[in-house]
Amino acid sequence: MPKQKVFHSLDEFHEEYLPNDILSDLEKKLCSKMGLTESHQHRLSVSKDNPRTGFIEVARPGLPHEVLLPEEYSPVAFAVAGFYKVRGFEIFKQENDLVEVGKGKERYSIMITKQINSYGVFVRETLPGI
Repeated sequence: MPKQKVFHSLDEFHEEYLPNDILSDLEKKLCSKMGLTESHQHRLSVSKDNPRTGFIEVARPGLPHEVLLPEEYSPVAFAVAGFYKVRGFEIFKQENDLVEVGKGKERYSIMITKQINSYGVFVRETLPGI
C-alpha cells in the first residue's frame, strides 16, 4: 500500500498540488493591500519553468503612505515578506527592494521595483545559500 501524505492545512495541500496558486494569492494580497479592485490595475505572468516564479505588476495608488513612509519602508516589501511568512517560509533578508525567503529546499529572491505608475514584483528561484 502506498504511503499517504498528511496535510495539516489547506495551504500545504495547495503548495504541493497547485503551486502556481502562490503567485496568484500574492497578487490578490498585494491588490487588497493597495486597494486595487479593477482588473486593469494589476497583472500576473507565471514562469513556464517553475510555476512558483514569475512577475506581478500592481498599480501604485496615490495614497498618503507613499509620502509619509521613508523609502526604506516599502509597503510592498512588507506585504511580500508577510505573505511568505504566513505560509511557513523563513525570511532570510528583507530590504526595501529585495526579500529573500526559503522553506526546505526551496529558495526565492523577490525583487521589488518602483516605477512611476506601478510596482513590479519579480519572483525567481535561487540556490540554497545564495
